[in-house]
Amino acid sequence: MSTTDAADEILSLSNKNASQLLTEVSDDFAVKIRGKLDTEDATDILEAGVDNGLADELGALLNDVDDE
Repeated sequence: MSTTDAADEILSLSNKNASQLLTEVSDDFAVKIRGKLDTEDATDILEAGVDNGLADELGALLNDVDDE
């Protein structure tokens, strides 16, 4: 699956489910998917993940956001 297709799939899910799905792919692929999302969507998804106890699992994505 391409990162664009994966990003489209992520956007079709609730933020909670999207954040869970991002924890189920490799960190590298998750970071690439995150790069295809606009800032607002990415923020909403990551906040939902943190709210649901996924901060450790989303660490690579959260670090990527810090770099920006």
